[in-house]
Amino acid sequence: MKHVRYAAMIAAIAFASCQVQDEPEVTFSREMTFTAMSGEEETRTQIDQSDNTKILWTPNDAIKVFYGAKATGKFAFNGKEAASIATFTGSFNSLTGGVELDPGTESYWAVYPYQDGSKFTGTGVTLSVPSTQTAVNGSFQNGAFPSVAVSNRPSLPFYNVCGGVCLKVNRSDINQIVFTGKNNEDLVGNVEVTMSNGRPSAKVVEGEKSITLNGKLVAGANYYVSMLPQELASGVTVTFYTTSGLKGSCELGPTTIERSRFKLLENPDNLVEVWSKTAWVGDGAGSEEIEGGEGKVSSENGSLSYEAGTISWTANTTGKPRQSVLTLPNGGKYTLNQVEPKDLAGDYDFYNYSFKTTGVSTTTTINHNNREYRTAVKFVAVDDPQEINGHLHNLDLVGLYLDFKVPASFEVVDGVPVIHTYQSLNYQKVSNGTEMACIPQLTYTAEYNGHYFAEQSFGNNNCNYFWGGWGLDDLFGNLKITIGTGAQRYVFYSSGYKKYLYFCGFSFVKKGYAKGAYTTIYQFNYKNKWVYSETGGGARFVRK
Repeated sequence: MKHVRYAAMIAAIAFASCQVQDEPEVTFSREMTFTAMSGEEETRTQIDQSDNTKILWTPNDAIKVFYGAKATGKFAFNGKEAASIATFTGSFNSLTGGVELDPGTESYWAVYPYQDGSKFTGTGVTLSVPSTQTAVNGSFQNGAFPSVAVSNRPSLPFYNVCGGVCLKVNRSDINQIVFTGKNNEDLVGNVEVTMSNGRPSAKVVEGEKSITLNGKLVAGANYYVSMLPQELASGVTVTFYTTSGLKGSCELGPTTIERSRFKLLENPDNLVEVWSKTAWVGDGAGSEEIEGGEGKVSSENGSLSYEAGTISWTANTTGKPRQSVLTLPNGGKYTLNQVEPKDLAGDYDFYNYSFKTTGVSTTTTINHNNREYRTAVKFVAVDDPQEINGHLHNLDLVGLYLDFKVPASFEVVDGVPVIHTYQSLNYQKVSNGTEMACIPQLTYTAEYNGHYFAEQSFGNNNCNYFWGGWGLDDLFGNLKITIGTGAQRYVFYSSGYKKYLYFCGFSFVKKGYAKGAYTTIYQFNYKNKWVYSETGGGARFVRK
């Protein structure tokens, strides 16, 4: 669907017209057609009572239609031009068996846009409203503003599920905006939609607390953000990000998001009192231009200085990650994080639950029944970093099995520093002459439920390698590299086991090993916990 003729604040317009068709016999063996139109009553904009917005179906639009709980199908608009009334063509697939159904025994429920995961619940349909939306000048992201139709005939009047805001910004460098309810409301997510008094009513099944609008915004243009209808009694926090890395926030008062209406939000970026920035750079000296106001200031440690719109920093020679913070003359805050992989190199204690480590590492038992073991290891900087399967190999982890080097990668991704370790069937000859590989021990929940000590087929796309993600705690203090989240440790879906498998330990195997025949294992449930906390457990590397 697309919009034409937009006003500053709009309510989605409807087309009350509908076409009456002869009721066809519902079959699963032939093509069917549905006529779709908007069922909303015409509404004028609250800014300009003489204007309105027209919603059109566009070529290749698709809807999902349910014939009650008995059948479902995908129906597409194959027209060549946008139209206010469109014919959708497709066929049903039976959900309950049978070949033909008596006409009129069930209602048609339809969802726009087509969502493969949408289901009929018996009283309504499920659908998803995205938490990440793309900025479209003069419109909303295609598919972000769903609608639903219910009818006993093949004429489908669609009603909008969501409302939202019509946004304008004053700055010309904004490329991301995040909306968050101040009472932690679910702004979007997976919902069940039922009909109440002939109009959609959405109940959250799995909500999302924020909406992110991505894309370079043109100053003064209209952008539409789709939200679930609700009262935001305490208001909304709006956070802006610019192409140069500036961040600014403002708070808006109470408001109500009404179904099928967009509220005008004009130049909220003007309400930001100060703009701040966090920068990630290497250890070398440097500078950049920034909006900082008039004046000259320096940080307490002398590493950062500002004058005449330019901020400068000195080289980091501490051998560790360094963070410097400077309050600018205009009140903004500039945070500089200087770190390179070599800054993470050094001696660490690895806290884990291990098996068969005698003679291959310096593992000691702290408390066996509580599954507390400690192994002395090193992270070593790589002289000539090379990319391996999507990550830069710039560190080696040494000490888990003689002189075996587990490839590792330090990266900053979207402002978040992360460590990955590489498990694969790339064998290395270690100091005792044995050819060894470090592969992932696997389990089929994000915590632990069943184990596969030494699989022979694993990894992304069934390739025998996997980059496992780790968290970083207190990067600029007493550094800890901590057990990753379930998402960071997810390996792949095994069609053989019919399970989603997760990385839960380093498993060392000899070349030619039999399935399950590991040599040494370091499992990540230190203190029998699968989630890191400073005192509660979970595997971690602690810098000495």
